Amino acid sequence: MPRDYAIGFVTMSCAELEQAEKSNVKAEKKTNIRRRRTELDLGQSIKELRKARGLSLTDLVDATGVSHSTISRIENDKISPSWEIVVNLCKALNVEIGELLSTTDKELPAPDHNDVLVIRRDEAAVATFRGHTYELHSDANPHRNFHVTVVRHNYFSLEEAGGLQSHSGEEFTYVLDGSLEVHVEGRDPVELGPGDSIRFPSTIPHAYVSLSKTGVKTLEVTHGSSGEHLQFVPAKTGGKKKRKK
Repeated sequence: MPRDYAIGFVTMSCAELEQAEKSNVKAEKKTNIRRRRTELDLGQSIKELRKARGLSLTDLVDATGVSHSTISRIENDKISPSWEIVVNLCKALNVEIGELLSTTDKELPAPDHNDVLVIRRDEAAVATFRGHTYELHSDANPHRNFHVTVVRHNYFSLEEAGGLQSHSGEEFTYVLDGSLEVHVEGRDPVELGPGDSIRFPSTIPHAYVSLSKTGVKTLEVTHGSSGEHLQFVPAKTGGKKKRKK
């Protein structure tokens, strides 16, 4: 006859105890598998972000101070990184911790195929601010993280530009026509011609000065700046979103 074991106030047979142990082992294995999946996703996310930013393992080692072998083992799911290492990796990869961790257990939202914006050359909304003319080639939606504008710069001296100015966000400027002098605090002025570009955090005081008598035309992409100082006037035809038929 099977021997019974008293556990607390419940009496279990050997067979029942063995079955319970098997159930616990299965539950623990499932937990480990879920945890392992998260670790696999995290290592894969780090590797994909590194490659997307054009960084080698050596670049990441230099930026984080974490050893080459440790990063390699993290990316290949051999070990789980400590919180301190995750923080350093996020800084080096320029990604928020929450964003990195969320990619391990969340699927990307389905794309909105209607969210396609086509703006013809005569449809862009226009704004004038402190002598500059801006043509908006992106949504005027303040919730967007970036704005694309074609700008005509008409300041011909740093004094006329009002000195160095700063604001939130980050900006990229590509010269389409003319010669532009860019002043960024802490650096010597940089002269840009057609085809040249510059990118920097907008929080650094800066200014644009035209070296061409007729002004300079640029393509600018700003990220993280709402552009609230610009009051765009819609064109008569207005930009239209291209709808999928």
